Amino acid sequence: MTKRSPGISLANAPVSYGAFEVTVGIDPNTPDGIAILDEVSSAGYEGIDLGPVGYLGVGNELGMRLADRNLGLAGAYLEFPFADSARLPESLKNLDAMLDTFDAVARFITGPQPRPTIADNGSLTAMQTLVQEDVIPQVATTIILGSHLVKVSEVL
Repeated sequence: MTKRSPGISLANAPVSYGAFEVTVGIDPNTPDGIAILDEVSSAGYEGIDLGPVGYLGVGNELGMRLADRNLGLAGAYLEFPFADSARLPESLKNLDAMLDTFDAVARFITGPQPRPTIADNGSLTAMQTLVQEDVIPQVATTIILGSHLVKVSEVL
């Protein structure tokens, strides 16, 4: 992140422009990765989050796209099913792809190296328990389960 201020670097993310795992490749109105890189750079940000792996480019291509725009790669977000061992193998593949991307762009980045953000994506069983034990207030009609909005009545 070559334009960075001492101690603080500001980055943006594709999700700020409506591009994330639920929209990329699905919603035709989602801006393409190049447009977002251009927008983030022209807005004066010093870096960008990865978004869905491959969306902004892959390997050297991504590194060159970042370098051409004077952007660093801040990191990436990955939902991880800690409570669902059956889904862990697929998530580990996604984690490997994310970390491979970090390695591929490392030589193009002059500022801080990217870091992953790994969050539990929740489980239906855990959510049912929270609702049944009244941990989630009964006044709530919807909750966020992973990246999905779910009606409380659907998990009871």
